[in-house]
Amino acid sequence: MKRAKLKAESSLKILTLLAVLGAAGPAFAQDAALPADSVVGTDPATELAGNEGDSGDIIVTARRREESLMDVPVSISAVTAEEIELRGAKTLEDLARSVPGLVVARGSEQGDKNFAIRGISSASTVAVYLDDTPITFGENSPDLKLFDIAQVEVLRGPQGTLFGASSMGGAIRYASPRAHFTAFEGMGRVEGSLLRYGGTSYEGQGVVTGPLVHDRLALRLSGFYRHDAGYNDLRDETNGEIVRRNIDTVDSFGGRAALSARIGERVEGTLSVIYQDEDHDGLPTFFSGRGVTDTIALPPRSRVGRADNFRKDRTVLPNLTLSADLGFARLTSSSSYVNRKLAVGADFSYFVQAALGIPDPFPLSVQSREFREFSGYVQELRLASSSTGPLQWLLGGFYRKTSEHRPQSVPSNLGVLIPALEPALLPGGSLFEREVDTRRRQLAGFGELSYTIADVLTITAGVRFTELKQRIDREADGLFNGGFSEVHLASKESPITPKFSVQYSPSDQVMVYATAAKGFREGGPNAPVPLSLPACVSALAALGLTDAPATYGTDSLWSYELGTKLQTSDRKFRVVGAVYHIDWSKIQESINLSGGCGFGFTDNIGSARSRGFELEATWRPVNGLSIDVALGHNNAKLTQDLITGANASGPIIAAPKGTRLSDTPDWTAFVAGHYTFPLSGSWKGFARAELQYVGDARRHLNTPSDDPRNLFQQSYELVNLRFGVTSGETEIQFFVNNLFNDDTLLYQSYQNFAPGTAYEGIQVRPRVIGISAKRLF
Repeated sequence: MKRAKLKAESSLKILTLLAVLGAAGPAFAQDAALPADSVVGTDPATELAGNEGDSGDIIVTARRREESLMDVPVSISAVTAEEIELRGAKTLEDLARSVPGLVVARGSEQGDKNFAIRGISSASTVAVYLDDTPITFGENSPDLKLFDIAQVEVLRGPQGTLFGASSMGGAIRYASPRAHFTAFEGMGRVEGSLLRYGGTSYEGQGVVTGPLVHDRLALRLSGFYRHDAGYNDLRDETNGEIVRRNIDTVDSFGGRAALSARIGERVEGTLSVIYQDEDHDGLPTFFSGRGVTDTIALPPRSRVGRADNFRKDRTVLPNLTLSADLGFARLTSSSSYVNRKLAVGADFSYFVQAALGIPDPFPLSVQSREFREFSGYVQELRLASSSTGPLQWLLGGFYRKTSEHRPQSVPSNLGVLIPALEPALLPGGSLFEREVDTRRRQLAGFGELSYTIADVLTITAGVRFTELKQRIDREADGLFNGGFSEVHLASKESPITPKFSVQYSPSDQVMVYATAAKGFREGGPNAPVPLSLPACVSALAALGLTDAPATYGTDSLWSYELGTKLQTSDRKFRVVGAVYHIDWSKIQESINLSGGCGFGFTDNIGSARSRGFELEATWRPVNGLSIDVALGHNNAKLTQDLITGANASGPIIAAPKGTRLSDTPDWTAFVAGHYTFPLSGSWKGFARAELQYVGDARRHLNTPSDDPRNLFQQSYELVNLRFGVTSGETEIQFFVNNLFNDDTLLYQSYQNFAPGTAYEGIQVRPRVIGISAKRLF
């Protein structure tokens, strides 16, 4: 019955999408022209990478030079600023459902979002870039808002040659718009919406850009403020009464300032700074029950707590980019400093109470307070050939030095409730204190060479040599650490990542390519598992270990891809597609120790393969109507047993051969129809409908302490509708996101709350109905 109901609901959503498109059918004969919708960011004197040029081609920088999307032998999705706005995407998570092969997964309620491409789904397998600056630190990347962004490029497959470490699954690049050198232009935008079960969201944006000295010095300033309503209620743990509604609100603000200069006829430079501040007043997690030993059901979208859960995230990124035309080549230098501060507060009261076996009622309070600061310097220097001949080349050097400071404290009232335990606690009743300092250094040299034979066949080879160094210094103390511990560990590696590609382009409308490339992910030291805790000793012994490994090495993969890009001469139909096979070896896997230990480690275990395809097509059958389709299929499985240890009975198999890799939906699909039609006078209207489908996925590959019910995430579909009118520089839009109010769980865990029946979870954001207005000037 449940499967039949899901099929019926899916059919209804598809019929709704078709009905919206069909409603525009009678107007097709009007042959309305597409609106000249200007995206603030295109300077008439300098074409902006990422926007469509006069030919209709999308310009990308996948190979660190501006090229047409149809000419690049790489599987890449490029979503322009206009498309981002039409899809209503505010973050990369919103955008991912329309990009085949890209998944944004939630690892826990406190953790950062994890990006995965083509089934390569462990932490730090996708490099995130803002222009030429990597903003991925270890396992973490800031969740930048999609504001004042010219384009988002998603490069699938290993990009280890040009983008380096942590790009074994692919790379995501945010492209910033340029300042205008010849004319002033600006944009103002406001938006308001109502969230089902929650409150009101609102946003304001502004951009202004123009010359300070005509054609020599230009400035671009932008800023935004956004309030996202919450929909989870905080309830009293004893009686279930509401204490505070809609606790998971998010307030964010930020902006960008860029000063660009042209020095003579050959040199350009841009000094910019990006700032973003995000404040989560609570976390978007609900509980299905309350109590520890006697679980009582809670109303939907509710949680109980004894401490505040919060998340505060601030990112600052200044950058200086210089570019010089040397005649035979273009020299580019990018110098950046990245600083990110993150504070996370979580309530561990129920987890600790359940772990200690203390029955209700018991007013235990255990609060985790963790602060993280990431900072780093990044320098990249590139020299790219400028000739139009058959030989093209690029040489580059890269240097990055980062540091990460992570203090954590877990204060509690356990000593007050049980005075006999007070001597065993740290000052202030703290159960655990930790200071971790991690320093990383990366030095790399890379190059790529291509040669075109008879104007139709291009052979490309590239390689990157990298030296990686890491050091971790960790001190910890407290009852939950088994007393004081101190560790100092270091690691060093020198991976090499080659790439080979053959491209056949018999005409401007047809291109076929084949690529083989290697990618890697850096290894590093493990934080120690305290052997003074009996639970941890027992958990290690259950794996046949006496201690956790001190370090773990790089894992790597080889990817083999065959792709094609086709378009008609009038640009009304365009299709790009690729099939791939990936062999992944020495997979870095997190081992969570069970039995109440609370610690874990990373080790190189297992191997896997990933196979699949992506297909994207755009069709403009008549003027005014465009239809976009994106389809992705992935089959990623272990090719050998995932063995986490051994005991007297033999190997301990955490996941057998053939197990699906985590966070890899089998199918993803996106269908959108957009129709523009004339109204009275200068007014034009448009209607847009979208269907986003994400298939089912395995949530965990190796989590021995998890409940088996956590293992799979259901498939889900979202339908979004958007209607609007435009006149000259004014645009008004009405929108509905998640029309059918899908409430599929994106994250759930039975282990962190109450034993047995209750769980915590995060659902798809409920239905949103809103209106926005934009004015260009």
